[in-house]
Amino acid sequence: KWRNNTNLPYYVSGTVDIRDVGGSGSGANTMTVEMETGVVVKFESGGEIVVGSNSDAWQYGALIADSVVFTSSQDTPTAGWWKGITHYNYSSDGTNRITNSVVRYGGGNGLGNIYYTNSKGVVRGTIVSHSSKAGIYLTSSSDMEIVQDTITNNGGDGIKFTTSSTVNDPPAIRENVLDTNSGYAMVVYADDVSETLSNNRAGASHDTRGIRVVGEVVG
Repeated sequence: KWRNNTNLPYYVSGTVDIRDVGGSGSGANTMTVEMETGVVVKFESGGEIVVGSNSDAWQYGALIADSVVFTSSQDTPTAGWWKGITHYNYSSDGTNRITNSVVRYGGGNGLGNIYYTNSKGVVRGTIVSHSSKAGIYLTSSSDMEIVQDTITNNGGDGIKFTTSSTVNDPPAIRENVLDTNSGYAMVVYADDVSETLSNNRAGASHDTRGIRVVGEVVG
C-alpha cells in the first residue's frame, strides 16, 4: 500500500510495473497496489504506471486508487509530460479501479491518460483531463465501467474505443461530463450503443463532435 504522508507527494521516474513476479499456476497470484486516500503521485518526464504487463499469464497485477491525484511533476504542467496509467491483459479485471481521483497531464504513451487493452476495470467519479491524447482509451475492453467522470481538455477524444466490445458485455458509460476535448466527446462502435450508454452530458464544444459511432455488424 502507498500510504498518505502529509505534504509529501510521491515522485515517479521510469515505469512502476505492477505484477506478481513470482506468480505461477492458473492466474491465482496477483500483486495488488492500493493507494491510500489523499496520496499525490507526481510523474517525472516519461514516467508511467503499468498493470499486468508481463507475457506470463500467471503474473497478474491490480491497481486500486481512491481519492488519489496523478499529475505532472512540473511547476507549470504540460500535457503529455508523463505517459499514463496502462492496464494490460494480465491485470486483474475484477479488482482494478480508479475512483474519486484526478488523472491529468499524461498521454505521453501516444494513447491517453488512462489506457485499457484486453482488460477492464472501473473509472468512477474521476477527473480525467489535459492529456496530450485521449482522456480514456480502450482496446478490446468489454464490460468497462466509466461512470460519473469529468473528462475535459484532452488533446484527443474524451473516451475512445478502438475495437468493439462484445454485444453481451457492452461498457457502462453513464452520467459523465465531457467538454473541451479536441476530438469527439466519445468514439464507440455500434455494438457498444445500448442502454448502458446513457445520461452523459457535454458542453457546447461538442455540439458538432458528440458521439462518433463506428459502423459494424450489430449482434
